[in-house]
Amino acid sequence: MPIFIIHALGQPPQKVRVDTPPVRVGREAGNDIVVHDKTVSRDHAMFLVDSAGRWVVSCVSDTNGVVVDGKLTRSGAVLKEGSQILIGAEHMVIFSENEVTAKEYLGSAGAYSRGECGTCHWKGMISTLRKNMACPRCGGHEFLGLDHYESSEAPQFPVDSPTRTTSVQEVKEIWTRLNQAKRSAIERVDGRTELGDRVGLQEATIYEMGRGAKAHLRLAGIVIGRARVLWSGDCWLVESELTYPACRVNGEKVKSATLKNGDQIEIGSNRFKFTVAS
Repeated sequence: MPIFIIHALGQPPQKVRVDTPPVRVGREAGNDIVVHDKTVSRDHAMFLVDSAGRWVVSCVSDTNGVVVDGKLTRSGAVLKEGSQILIGAEHMVIFSENEVTAKEYLGSAGAYSRGECGTCHWKGMISTLRKNMACPRCGGHEFLGLDHYESSEAPQFPVDSPTRTTSVQEVKEIWTRLNQAKRSAIERVDGRTELGDRVGLQEATIYEMGRGAKAHLRLAGIVIGRARVLWSGDCWLVESELTYPACRVNGEKVKSATLKNGDQIEIGSNRFKFTVAS
């Protein structure tokens, strides 16, 4: 049976396994996967097995469709390992038939605890698995265990409230934002593999670039100050607090810059590349 990994911005991923098809998705409590979102219909989508034995997803909502691997669809979209299904405006479901791969989609499993950021004093949940625990950018949400999904969780708004319609353009923009948030990375391209070669980015973490051993992206040479890579809510940013050397993006000196796929970040002789997986 397949495994469904649910991602939402600012929240930890969640895993759902359903023993038999069909698998129903919607905001009403009777669904197999319950999504508390005003852009999700009471009964929104359904995962089925077709006559050829393939898993497909169909939209059963008259209000909003679903997006499968970047394409808006309403019926019979065939799924493959790793297919991404956008449900409503804020939840992306990753389809998997492999337990090992599903764990990769989940990210690093482990405990979370409530803490306070020593830099900005934001209070919230942080991962205890990281050697250098970092401040989340999104506050006010509750972190769940990665293998835990409460379909009986009380909704944050009335279930019988009207479903908000989303335009095709809005759905495309949401898809792009979710994809960038969940599938971005910083790759070292200066050959210093002893300092690490790639860091996959998660929007709940601020990634420090500095000389310290606990920095997520370690820098070589004379460095005074630090830089950070963080999720703004709409895009990834690099912010510089460096006195020396300057932080440059595509050769231009910056204090703060939005990162786009393929951008080059240069700090002295340290060079990195920002990438977004397709």
